[in-house]
Amino acid sequence: MAENHPANALFRSWFDLRVNEMRQILACATCKTELTFPISPIETAAEMRAICTFALEKPVTPRGRYLLIEGEVRKIRMAFAKGWQPRSNAWINLDDLRDWIGYSPHQKRLSGCCDISGSGEPNRICHCGKHIGWHHADCHEWHLFEPVMDATFWKKTKDE
Repeated sequence: MAENHPANALFRSWFDLRVNEMRQILACATCKTELTFPISPIETAAEMRAICTFALEKPVTPRGRYLLIEGEVRKIRMAFAKGWQPRSNAWINLDDLRDWIGYSPHQKRLSGCCDISGSGEPNRICHCGKHIGWHHADCHEWHLFEPVMDATFWKKTKDE
């Protein structure tokens, strides 16, 4: 059985180590508050195809991983949806957001059919009041968080 081959365990150990080394935290550019738990990027088209789920009402990425919308991943996503332009460089699982991330005080930004839609202006805020991204969780959407690029930044973790 190929699944039980010793090389597979070695590869999984190497892969887990590599993923942990790449962990990052999204932070607010205004107050430097950490907005996510430590998460690792999905950077290649092969990883995207193997790991991501593109289904309505489902998280795009598993918890602990985010889809980096750059390079070949960006090209594939743009080819999939003609005319689409990414407004963010990452799609993050909603469960990776810290509990202190709030919702916009502007009701029009919180619209949606069954839940909050990320189709308008940014609808999530940092505790400092800065709008930091779009929460997508409505019934006609993939579930994800898109950070506002100039309102957030990535920093490497110090854990592990």
